Amino acid sequence: MNIEELRFKMMLTKDFSIYQPDIIDIYLLLPILGVSLTFSTFFWKSLYILLKYYNKYPQDVVLHICSLLHTMLCVGAICFFGDIHRNVLQTSILNTWTQNSILIFSIGFFIHDFVYWEYEDHRDIVMLLHHVASVISLLYPLITGTHAAVCFVFMWTYESSNVYLHFRYLMKRYGFNKKNERLFNLNEMCFVIAFVTQRFFIGAHFTYLLLVDQKVSNEFIKVMAIILNILSLAFYDAIYIMVRRKHPVTGSLVAKLLGSDLY
Repeated sequence: MNIEELRFKMMLTKDFSIYQPDIIDIYLLLPILGVSLTFSTFFWKSLYILLKYYNKYPQDVVLHICSLLHTMLCVGAICFFGDIHRNVLQTSILNTWTQNSILIFSIGFFIHDFVYWEYEDHRDIVMLLHHVASVISLLYPLITGTHAAVCFVFMWTYESSNVYLHFRYLMKRYGFNKKNERLFNLNEMCFVIAFVTQRFFIGAHFTYLLLVDQKVSNEFIKVMAIILNILSLAFYDAIYIMVRRKHPVTGSLVAKLLGSDLY
């Protein structure tokens, strides 16, 4: 059965698990993928330049605005068009065109943002590792043509809480933590709740399902899921400091429960 007959059969039966990449598909994929990622990265870099040099925003503000836009656009696109409800653990199902577009759009942002963290700020090693892991985990479903739904579950779980994080930084940067302290505290509380719930409960539970489900045989997906969860633990200190500063009693109780006297 040649590739055209195979594709026709997939369209009739809706069984995409029978697809096996042809060598011609791979040769066509690489240059197209390269051009697509270049345009995506150029989009984010152009937005960065426009905000920093044309509108004269400070560099730290521009970085948080770009990150906020990426989170809102990609998480929104995943919720509406990501098809994460469609047999998410059936990793043999081919990605849709929309899923690949979201992956390309998001990888472009992480490449753009990685360049800043690599050449402008060498202090935050955790952030560098986070960017590397993000690019690799997003590239894999794009190259293989499968696993996009699994990737989107992690992306939604680990990125959506960043909306509150970037709003927190911008509010503090422009003095809203003093002008409207209640709103600032509410946003901060939403971030802590979303971060802990999504990463330590939803993300960890989904990782467990990936590890034990017999239908998921791809070891690379499992390894990347574990790495992303480990990187999430690296942000624990900052979250703990935030909670203890705002709520000393709660922070002390958490410290006793965890047996920690670091703070």
